[in-house]
Amino acid sequence: MRRFFSKTMKLGTIAFALLFVFSLPVTLLAHDIVGLGAHVGVHHDVGNLSNQNRSISLDPQNSLLVGFSFKLNAYFFFLRTGCDAAFVINRGNVLDGSDKIEHSSFSYLALPLFAGFRFPLKEAGEFYMGAGPAYFIGQGTIELDGGPSEDVETLSLGYGFVTGIEFKLLKLIRLYIEWEYFDARSEPVMNTEGGSYDNFHLDFSGHRILLGVIYYII
Repeated sequence: MRRFFSKTMKLGTIAFALLFVFSLPVTLLAHDIVGLGAHVGVHHDVGNLSNQNRSISLDPQNSLLVGFSFKLNAYFFFLRTGCDAAFVINRGNVLDGSDKIEHSSFSYLALPLFAGFRFPLKEAGEFYMGAGPAYFIGQGTIELDGGPSEDVETLSLGYGFVTGIEFKLLKLIRLYIEWEYFDARSEPVMNTEGGSYDNFHLDFSGHRILLGVIYYII
């Protein structure tokens, strides 16, 4: 895992350097080069319990996402990073009582790094799509059937995809809508032997929808 993380960070640094170098010729001639954004969003089925055990009946956890983004554009390429914090709207509940886990509640910080392509939509804005690594700092509580609750925490590295659209509101301000998908699982954090989750891990995989505003300072 450490080697994978190290290699990913090196590739991300190289991608950032190349993108910055290629952007230099246009930074003095064009707008929409460096943008700072803020957004809100939702993440459904946090913990991904429904995929870890498909036999249970589950009321999945939903979370509110609040975060900021940094976007660097160069020609038809972009680099986007930022930070997202997930806050629990409702915890996950196992409804049928057939599993050792009864309730779960997870929160996290996500630090993605996307690189990809952007396509102008005439004067309306742009469409963009990309992929890259994502680092998750997560913690939560798991309540077991007939037992005490257990607190868990983890650091996880995964990867994700992003597709978004920006609409011009003012000269330097745009509204953006993004769909993201991440695949990120932790190492085992607890053993629920006797239930369906032997060597239970925190799973941050899933879909996210974000709505935000970005201001281009250059």
